[in-house]
Amino acid sequence: MIASDLNNVNKKYKNVPPDGGWGYMIAVAVIILSSTSTAFVSSYNMLFKEFLRDIGRSSTDVSLIPSVGVTCIALAGFLTNPLLSLMSHRMLTLVAVLIFNTGVVCILFVKSVFTFHVCYGILQGLGMGFMYNLSCSILNDYFVKRPLMIISLIQSVVAIASIMAPLLVKWSLDRYGFRDTMILLSGLTLHNFIAVTLMHPAKWHMKKVEIDCSNEKFLPEKQQSEDLNAIPIIKLTNADGNILNANDKLYLAENDDTGINFRKILNLLIDKSLYEGFLLSCVCAGPALALFADTTYSSIISQALHTAGWVKKENVALANTLYNIGDLVMRLLFLLLSNWFHKLGSQELYVLGVTLGLVSRLGMLWSKSFIAIMIFISLVGVSHCAVTILVPLVVGDAVPAKKFTSALGMLMMLTGIVNLVLGPAIGAVRDLSESHGPVFYLIASCFAIIENVALANTLYNIGDLVMRLLFLLLSNWFHKLGSQELYVLGVTLGLVSRLGMLWSKSFIAIMIFISLVGVSHCAVTILVPLVVGDAVPAKKFTSALGMLMMLTGIVNLVLGPAIGAVRDLSESHGPVFYLIASCFAIIVLFWSIEMCYKKNKHKRLQRREYLRQKKLNK
Repeated sequence: MIASDLNNVNKKYKNVPPDGGWGYMIAVAVIILSSTSTAFVSSYNMLFKEFLRDIGRSSTDVSLIPSVGVTCIALAGFLTNPLLSLMSHRMLTLVAVLIFNTGVVCILFVKSVFTFHVCYGILQGLGMGFMYNLSCSILNDYFVKRPLMIISLIQSVVAIASIMAPLLVKWSLDRYGFRDTMILLSGLTLHNFIAVTLMHPAKWHMKKVEIDCSNEKFLPEKQQSEDLNAIPIIKLTNADGNILNANDKLYLAENDDTGINFRKILNLLIDKSLYEGFLLSCVCAGPALALFADTTYSSIISQALHTAGWVKKENVALANTLYNIGDLVMRLLFLLLSNWFHKLGSQELYVLGVTLGLVSRLGMLWSKSFIAIMIFISLVGVSHCAVTILVPLVVGDAVPAKKFTSALGMLMMLTGIVNLVLGPAIGAVRDLSESHGPVFYLIASCFAIIENVALANTLYNIGDLVMRLLFLLLSNWFHKLGSQELYVLGVTLGLVSRLGMLWSKSFIAIMIFISLVGVSHCAVTILVPLVVGDAVPAKKFTSALGMLMMLTGIVNLVLGPAIGAVRDLSESHGPVFYLIASCFAIIVLFWSIEMCYKKNKHKRLQRREYLRQKKLNK
């Protein structure tokens, strides 16, 4: 009994996300929030067409209404993380629901276009942005092992609700009219308060999992002391000279400013740790551009089909139905095959979805057959599913869990900026060309940009991998060449491939040179231990490699800021690429001279020794 008690005492546990349990109630809450906020978006034209005409909308208002909504959604998503430092997750969700429901209810009393902008664009947009970010954040807290499965389940239910929503709106408009229909929708949105009550913090439902003490080392006292040391503490003494109690501690802030500190506000709004690693990466810019292209395409597809000569309403309705079916089928596939898709990786899945979006949209433009166009429209729906529902997974895999809300907010803000910048440009192209064809090509180019960047990264990695396999398969032959000779060849290839990228105009040639850069990367990185091992005795290897690593760090500290300064001053990456290429050129030049000198020196020593022996023999 004593031994068992000691074992129980020595056991250590950690809290892990439930990946189920109350998490399924969270899924129900997210379904409610998503259905009430997004399911009726597709019924916008049906619901407000007559109403907007009665209050005197203009052609400018038609394009301004969605722009205001998208901007407010982006702003709310960006502000979610700073507001979470002021209030709890549930409280902010309640505020978001109040804002959204206020926007829905107040449409009943709208008498002008301006008040419609306020209710539909601003209030509903802000509420929707907050609810989306908060929903994704709480799902990320509850589900770690099966995020794709639960997101697919939620989105499948939301897709079914989106299919049923237009039928409900049409039935209600025909039977009760606009005002009564808005009362019905207001009643449905009141279910959002039920969702708020279900959204318990993840820490309430964490599972305790036993930890193997042989593998995990815990130093709670050390961690606690480090946490305390992170905050400056000054111990005060009484008038008697006695030190105050341990509980009587004075915590001093770094800056004791009573006024407005704009730097603190900026740091609260923008997480600097995500600036370079996330905001300036394809993980953030790619989905932002893809979401803009997909949303714009979905909003004009019906009008474009009418313009293209699809006079029959049945054909346009069939196209919209196939689009929704493709979307729904892909959501169900994500749900049923979530384990298999999870192994592929979220970014890889997203790139595949973007690729399918590019191919299907170009296929629609180039096809003349009615059946082929219908097939491509279905594939556009499949691409729409991948581009939209995989965003939280892509962000979740790219940043730590604690940074998820902030990162998703940055992505939403960037998406809003892209919409504000490119949206009017798309509209101007459509008006100037008086055709939807150039618009479709512009939208397809957005997918192509993302695809080309992903293709370049893929070719780079393929070149690296192929060279590693060649080193493995032909190791005996490469060993005969010598490690230094191989390294110089790798550096030479790096120089040639980088200059080739700068000087080439052909897309195919640039892709080939990118692959060769990957090959060079392999040689430059994995041959370092061999080069050091051949240059020094075995006993000196560790010391020599340490010196090399230290010198590498010093070079990075010295040249890294210089490279950044050149990029900032020139406002271009071209000079930076030439500087990097010059580094390779210097290495090739001096190392080649050194190797030639050593080989000739060895031959000269042999010649001298031969002549000396010859003289002695005489």
